[in-house]
Amino acid sequence: MNKIRLLFFIFMFLIIDIFPAQKPRPEIDQLYKEAQFSRIIDILKEKDMNALSSSEKLNLIECLARTSQRNKAQALLNKIWDTLPLSCEAHATAAIVSLSNGHFTLAEHSIEKALMLNPECPKVLMTKMMLLLQLQQYHDAHALYEQFGLKHPSWSNTYLLYLMGIEVYRAAGNLAKIAELYKEKARNLKEIDRGRHEDLNKISQIFRKASKKRVSFIKSSSEKAVLPFVRTPDKVPYVKICLKIKEKKFNIILDTGNRVGWLIHSRELNTLLKSKKGGATLIQIGREEGLLHGHHIYTEQVDLGTFSIHHLLGLYVPKPYPSYPEANLNPVFIKDHVVTLDFQTDQFIIRSKNKFQEDLEHIQENPENMAILPWYGYEQPFIPVIVGESQQALALVETGAEDISLRLDFAQKSQMPLQSADRYLATGKKYSYQKTNVKVTVGPYLFERAEAEVWPLDRFADPLIGLAPDIIIGPMALKDKFVISFDPFEKRIILTHRSF
Repeated sequence: MNKIRLLFFIFMFLIIDIFPAQKPRPEIDQLYKEAQFSRIIDILKEKDMNALSSSEKLNLIECLARTSQRNKAQALLNKIWDTLPLSCEAHATAAIVSLSNGHFTLAEHSIEKALMLNPECPKVLMTKMMLLLQLQQYHDAHALYEQFGLKHPSWSNTYLLYLMGIEVYRAAGNLAKIAELYKEKARNLKEIDRGRHEDLNKISQIFRKASKKRVSFIKSSSEKAVLPFVRTPDKVPYVKICLKIKEKKFNIILDTGNRVGWLIHSRELNTLLKSKKGGATLIQIGREEGLLHGHHIYTEQVDLGTFSIHHLLGLYVPKPYPSYPEANLNPVFIKDHVVTLDFQTDQFIIRSKNKFQEDLEHIQENPENMAILPWYGYEQPFIPVIVGESQQALALVETGAEDISLRLDFAQKSQMPLQSADRYLATGKKYSYQKTNVKVTVGPYLFERAEAEVWPLDRFADPLIGLAPDIIIGPMALKDKFVISFDPFEKRIILTHRSF
């Protein structure tokens, strides 16, 4: 697979555009509640910026941030901040811009200021929900969402709150509530779109079936289980494990950038695993062009020999081309064990909380050889890093990518020298990008690249808050040198030069 594999972006379904753009200001509020942020930008950009009200300017800034145009949002906010009344809405907008930039502490401070002015402001409370998810405070996010629905019933049937509900309940593991959301949305579409109504009902049934179990949990006869990586001729050391079923072998790529969690691309594998079929959906994978058709699935068990993973929710999407992997699993969706990817010994290791702590203590005698980092993100592993001499940045540990790469708007803002370059995707199509030299410091470790790839990664950003990493750290940066562990109990990521 000679291409960059980046973050997975799933479209639950296409938004039905029923709101005419020519209507005046009150229409903006409805568009906002329906999460049509790009439409709002188009409407407001048609007006003279100086003629916009403070509220309209804040709306424009927020929507720019939510659509991953964070540099424009930040620049505009900085330009008008001194002219704004310091209202709840102003601080809420500042929080959203900070959140889209991955500046979680700044976002938290802005939220606190906003809540002091108005503790029930809907925009602030929704922003706080999204921040709590990135901080992995799932119980608090769940409670806040439940309270929000009671305090603000006028938001209860909005598309924006529906999307947030799916994210909050999924992160908190409340699949029964997700089933209810899909069922309610199906009910609302019954007279509008019969086909989508049926798909959403099927998705609801899948989540209802899975809600009686713990999702993505491990069964093992020991507190530590090890599975070797599969060695393949790929130029990039993608992390793959082998699944054997009835003498058949299937390679599963371990991709920490996969936002879905579990994807099957082999029809034969999907059949052998007896995955339950849910409703249809559209998905965009890696750098494949356009939307691909697939459907929701529920796989009861994946037996890997030394251990098994149970109750996986995900998607079945047929291979876009023959050399595509049979399946893709994001190991950070496993929350009941610590997952370790050992690039020195090429091993996938799972450990209980106590066993991991016991093993970790044996190598903590030399802390200078270890980076213990906060783990941000609820679907993916984000960590703080330093770029250059002192610039703080947010990195994604992305085992489905290649090497060190950067987001274009971050490189431009950092005034890095850019050079044009081309490469060919697996489909044979030429893809143009840029490259630069970069130094990235992670704890005591320094990664240097004379020609790091620079990409416009806007479409891989979080569709609700616009968050995307500044830096991506792929397996080529880790190969033969590092061991990386994802500890969901302490919300930390440990990077070390020593196997344990």
